[in-house]
Amino acid sequence: MGAALVPICANAQSITSAPGSTELTQADDGGEIIVTAQKRSERLTDVPISITAISGESLARSGINDLTQLGQSTPGLNVANNGIATQPTIRGVGSTGSALGESANVATYVDGVYIANQAGMQFEFADIDRVEVLKGPQGTLFGRNATGGAIQLITRKPESGFGGFINASYGRFNDRSIKAYVSGGSDELSASITGLYKKNDGYSYDVNLNRRTGFVERYATRAKVRFVPTENLELTLTGDYSYNHQNDFYAFTVINGNATGYVTNPTLPRGSGPYQTSLSFLPFDTTKQGGVSFKAALDAGPIEITSITAARWYDDHLKSDSDATAAALLTTEQFNPGRTISQEVNFASKNTGQFNWIAGIFYFNSLAKLDSLLINGSLFNTSHLNTNAYAAFGEATYDLTDELTIVGGLRYSIETQNIDTRNGSGARQIEQATFRSATPRITLRYKPSQQTSLYASFSQGFKSGTFNATSVGASPVRPERIDAYEVGFKSSERELSFSGAVYYYKYKDLQVSALLTATSALVSLQNAARATIYGADADMTWRPSPQFNITLGAAYNHADYDEYLALAFLPRPGGGGNVGVPTDVAGRRLPRMPRYTFNISPHYKTQLFGGELGLSGSLFVSGKYYWDSNNRLNQPAYELLNAQISWSPPNSPVRFSLYGNNLTNRAVTYYVTPSSLADRASYQSPRTYGGRIEVDF
Repeated sequence: MGAALVPICANAQSITSAPGSTELTQADDGGEIIVTAQKRSERLTDVPISITAISGESLARSGINDLTQLGQSTPGLNVANNGIATQPTIRGVGSTGSALGESANVATYVDGVYIANQAGMQFEFADIDRVEVLKGPQGTLFGRNATGGAIQLITRKPESGFGGFINASYGRFNDRSIKAYVSGGSDELSASITGLYKKNDGYSYDVNLNRRTGFVERYATRAKVRFVPTENLELTLTGDYSYNHQNDFYAFTVINGNATGYVTNPTLPRGSGPYQTSLSFLPFDTTKQGGVSFKAALDAGPIEITSITAARWYDDHLKSDSDATAAALLTTEQFNPGRTISQEVNFASKNTGQFNWIAGIFYFNSLAKLDSLLINGSLFNTSHLNTNAYAAFGEATYDLTDELTIVGGLRYSIETQNIDTRNGSGARQIEQATFRSATPRITLRYKPSQQTSLYASFSQGFKSGTFNATSVGASPVRPERIDAYEVGFKSSERELSFSGAVYYYKYKDLQVSALLTATSALVSLQNAARATIYGADADMTWRPSPQFNITLGAAYNHADYDEYLALAFLPRPGGGGNVGVPTDVAGRRLPRMPRYTFNISPHYKTQLFGGELGLSGSLFVSGKYYWDSNNRLNQPAYELLNAQISWSPPNSPVRFSLYGNNLTNRAVTYYVTPSSLADRASYQSPRTYGGRIEVDF
């Protein structure tokens, strides 16, 4: 359902998924891990897809509080924030554009509902039960814009009885947060409600405005009602709303002093270091969004039927100091409302016998609006983009022998887009485009034992084409496509679980963002020709005792352009911004993907003063990666260290915690972009620390 909320500290549970559900079960005590990556409840070991599965409790212990930080626990995943757009990249496949109506090419789902709007993924974890990250193209079962993979966020279900939690914290930069969850009812009828409020003063300082920047203020709520009229039918109604006001993504600093404003006026005040800005006004992004969804899961004897109906809306207003200096050369302001409607129905045979199958239909409609785009206060253009997408899909599994299984699937998609764009001079474009695609998957799986499986697969992914909403008369961008080959291994014992995969992708017609002209700050989409990606990633969890467990992950990725003539922005001779130069970037690395990452998260608990002491840590190591196709601007290699110590008094529902995030105090960028006016960057938070009180009831 809505991507407004998602939590911190759902206790890990071992819950069997309801018929047709999209839930994941993660038992920290070494029990089975159940996922629904193939839209049916299956053991993680049996699913021939590379998946990282993380419980809500594990996320909280690792200091991971939002989607941007999820890559710290998921090998092969990097999540960037391109201004208002949250953009996951998996194994080098990810979006760089944030144009009107454009979706990320890693599909994100909350409780089975597709979140198409990239601004709609800016949220804090508040009631998350668990997360599944599916790596590689998911074009058969998930379909729309899942060329890189899919992320499934599953929130807590209402339960019978009465229970919940309240969590309050205070930390550096006057960061205060409160999260609460209450659930209750009977086995037949239960309900839950979640609330979140968070605010801080900002972790940056603007030397021109003489005030703090990098602030966040958000609140959100979600309510669920679960009705089980018979043992074969489960109905869930969910509604959510969130408000998010922040400027951390737009608190731009100038990289190496390269800005036109400093040439036109050398006396302008300048920030020093990544956490000082010098802007002409306070930029901001304010997003309001909400939605409602209805899920029906029916056990109809030999088959299970699941229907998910959802409607969502959003309203985004942003204002950016695009020249990144106090010179006030370029101000960009946008008003972006929109709404989406989706309907999916799945029919699945039960996992009994030699042959099993799943089939479904999917409908999606969106209306994305750029009500006005203002450049230095003057109207540049307005645009409306309407999308209708239809798909039918099916997948069959056949056991050739007790050990050998073949899986085959196909999805057929049709998407029509209509655009109506007007620019400030009155020129208008009304145009329609239709995109079609068939995306197959075929897999062989070999199970030498119940605890071990090997698989080899071929799959295809498709991301629909779209229009450039800021250009009247521009042709639509072509769809991007990917062919993916993967070989993987999985093993699950009570003390040790391991999964790993190697992969090879051929990627063509990549949709990449570029400046419209060498003198513009407006970005548009274009197609890069081709790229080749290959690599390997692995996860391992070791549980030597009930008191101690440790999770490790590692990834290597080689993602380079084969062909692409890009508009590269190179520093202007004499300084003061950049000059756009057409450049052949074949052989250079795709943006936002380091060659290697490594993560390790230990957790230990023991008795102390009659209560329980918990010690947790999380270390994430990333290699260098680039922000532009020309590989000029980069994020240097870095390490992030988070830690937490907690204690619960004897026989008490209260837990006291001290936490520290980014204890290595590394300057890690949210977003870096070159333009004719400047090389600019915004940074994630520096070292933070604080205390937390949690009460479970």
